[in-house]
Amino acid sequence: MKHIHWKVLFSIALLGLSVLLHLLHYAIFRDAHHIFLYLLGDLTFLPVNVLLVTLVIGQLMKKQERRAMFRKLNKEMLSI
Repeated sequence: MKHIHWKVLFSIALLGLSVLLHLLHYAIFRDAHHIFLYLLGDLTFLPVNVLLVTLVIGQLMKKQERRAMFRKLNKEMLSI
């Protein structure tokens, strides 16, 4: 078996945790309608959530790369 990437294992663990929490919710309240109603609402918000997170993280990464480039250029200019 090939080495499984940590992101795949982390994703599987989060999905498993989600399923376990939904099962726990059902075991406590016995209301599948409520679970599926909110699950559908969460799924409809997921694309918006992904869009916002990728835009924010993309901007942060761009700023970090720019800072690193300027630091490197400043070090080179000071060493001349």
